[in-house]
Amino acid sequence: MTVHFHQNDAGWLIGRDGATAVLPDVKGLHYVRHLLQRPRLEVEAADLAAAVAGHPGVTVSHGVADVIDAQALSAYRARLAEIDTELSEAESWADGSRSARLRLEREALLDEIGTATGLGGRRRQFSSAQERARIAVRKAIVSALNRIEQHDSSLARQLRDSIRTGGTCRYHPDPARPIIWILDS
Repeated sequence: MTVHFHQNDAGWLIGRDGATAVLPDVKGLHYVRHLLQRPRLEVEAADLAAAVAGHPGVTVSHGVADVIDAQALSAYRARLAEIDTELSEAESWADGSRSARLRLEREALLDEIGTATGLGGRRRQFSSAQERARIAVRKAIVSALNRIEQHDSSLARQLRDSIRTGGTCRYHPDPARPIIWILDS
């Protein structure tokens, strides 16, 4: 099967010979074409976003940072120990209002620690630029495939089956359903 997937003056020409549609220019179509041009190649979402934005060779920073620093985490844990001692004292004195206040503070601290730590109490890490790129690329590709589906549901289904998104994105063609892509006009 031969499928057109390229831009022209009117927008994007997408579909099989004799059954093409012109779709408006959306970023997700650029992402899909970029992946179709590189079958089976893992492309980091941040690199894909940068390449499609017109800045090939310029990538988003891959820096990683802790959600919470060691000093803050240590202070939270020390305060939890203090609260546990104060709570025992307040309960032994039957001081209900003080106990309730301490339980609320303890619960809030445990929530904060739970958010900032993972398995075994290790600090969680995040890379906000990479995560934003992953989400933006995934949403744009889903939106583009939804637009394609309005004109050719089987093509959209085939693309959904063969494109994987995440921290890295990939087009893995199905050998049982070969396609010859026409990616340039």
